[in-house]
Amino acid sequence: NMERLARSGVKFSQAYACTGIEVSDIVQHVRVSRRHLKQQFRRTTGRSILTEIHRVRLETAQRLLGETDWKLARVAARAGFTHASSMSGMFQARLGIRPGEYRRRMQASPPKG
Repeated sequence: NMERLARSGVKFSQAYACTGIEVSDIVQHVRVSRRHLKQQFRRTTGRSILTEIHRVRLETAQRLLGETDWKLARVAARAGFTHASSMSGMFQARLGIRPGEYRRRMQASPPKG
C-alpha cells in the first residue's frame, strides 16, 4: 500500500540523506511514481521529501560541528552537502547563523546531562 511505501521512503531518506541522495533516488528505491510518492510522503511526515533530506543533513552538520573540530568542508561532505557554501546557505536560511558561529556557541556551552 502507498502508506507503507511512503514509510519506506522516509526510512531510506533518513538513512541515506548524508550520502548525497536526491528525490529521484528515493523514487527509484520505492518504485512508485514520483507524484504518488511525494503526496504520500507529505501525508505521512507533513514535509516534502526534499525538506526531509535537508532536515537530516542539517541535523547531522549541527551534531558534527558541536562534536568535532573538522573543517567546514569535511563537515559539509559528511552531512551530504555538495559544498561548504551550500551548508552555510542552509544554516543561514534555517537557523539564521553561520556554521562557524554555530560551532563556537555549541562548543562554548556546557554539555547537557
